[in-house]
Amino acid sequence: MRQAAAVLLGLLGWAVFSIGELLAEEGLVAEQDALYSEEELAELEKAASEVRELGFQKEVDYEVVDKSSLRGVIDERVKEEFPADKLERISLAYAKLGLIEKGVSLREAMLSLYSEQIAAFYDQKKRKLYSIKGLPFSKEFQKVLMVHELTHALQDQNFDLTTLPLELEDNDDRAMAALSLVEGDATLVFTQYATREVRLSLKDILAVVTTGQKGLTEAPYALQKNLMFPYLEGVRFVTRLHTEGGWEAVNKAFKNLPESTEQIMHPDKYLKERDDPVAIVLPEFGSVGGKEWELQEDNVLGELNIKVLFTQFIGSLRATRPSRGWGGDRFRVYRVKGDNDTILIWGTAWDTEKDREEFVTRYLQGVRKKYGKKEFRTIEEKDSATLVSDEVVIWLGWRGKEALVLEAPDGTTLAGMLWKFVRGGSGLGIVEEAPAASARDE
Repeated sequence: MRQAAAVLLGLLGWAVFSIGELLAEEGLVAEQDALYSEEELAELEKAASEVRELGFQKEVDYEVVDKSSLRGVIDERVKEEFPADKLERISLAYAKLGLIEKGVSLREAMLSLYSEQIAAFYDQKKRKLYSIKGLPFSKEFQKVLMVHELTHALQDQNFDLTTLPLELEDNDDRAMAALSLVEGDATLVFTQYATREVRLSLKDILAVVTTGQKGLTEAPYALQKNLMFPYLEGVRFVTRLHTEGGWEAVNKAFKNLPESTEQIMHPDKYLKERDDPVAIVLPEFGSVGGKEWELQEDNVLGELNIKVLFTQFIGSLRATRPSRGWGGDRFRVYRVKGDNDTILIWGTAWDTEKDREEFVTRYLQGVRKKYGKKEFRTIEEKDSATLVSDEVVIWLGWRGKEALVLEAPDGTTLAGMLWKFVRGGSGLGIVEEAPAASARDE
């Protein structure tokens, strides 16, 4: 989800730390401003540089933001990043998929969460490091947070973060993978610094990171999982790189980026027999079923968010298997002009036919939960299944390692959607011959 990378995660480099009970227990709570003398900043820069084994190429630009004005700063950046109705369209698309409940406002959830959670952030566009004044952290713990953000400054000066695919409009999964490298790198640096200088254990640090306050605990489940993924899974990925090849291996990853959350979750698929995602192609649906449709979102879920989806459908214990064999996907959500009717087109590719079979079986089980108590009539055929109700018709078809999900408000619209795929006589035909990796950014 780029909206996981940008909306759900906010802006690159924003350190997310809660004010948890652990801080009080460790004696780390004290009302102090997040301000540093030049000597203190020089010491922190030196520490970050030494731990990360990278040098600063120029001076870091610092700015202090008062916590009382933080929400306004966040709101302004959100407005800069997204057109007026973009977040609303994303919310509609995620609700159609089943990732969030219908009616949830991502804008309000994000503003509430970040106004509460942000401790410091590095803005790679302005190349400026912001510290927050008026936080209830001790000076020592604030130093740990600053080392994290100074690592982002090091990354930017050595690898140019603006060249990374962090703001892709149509591949959130790839953006999340790149962000996980960036945040995992910075998290490993501040972890090493914290355990050495502040004497906090990794367990304590992760407790601080994951201890939620109201904004986090009340956020939609998908929001929570996407928020924490680059830090928790990212640091595991980068730790694996560092263990096998030191910081030089991490440096090389910035020039040969991971392409998917699958590779972050399973480092062997990046380090050993590299498993890059396949590209999925879908036809346009501007006009179908006698109606004109407006595209709301065109994107990739990836293994991470397919797992999140299945967790909400069938529970966490059974969610891993139908997501782990992911090979590639792409979805589109449309809304009819002047109405609330929506359609979903979701093409998926899987590593093996067994993986595809698992996805089909679990999806047919889970999609009923998505629609609550709605009663469906099921029509099963050799290579497809159709669920019919008075408000939505769902078609799931498969061939080999591919599976296609279509959702429409009625049978006429669904028939028009199916015709888009079969009129060429090629069946599903949603996988490109060339892998997605062939289109990597230089």
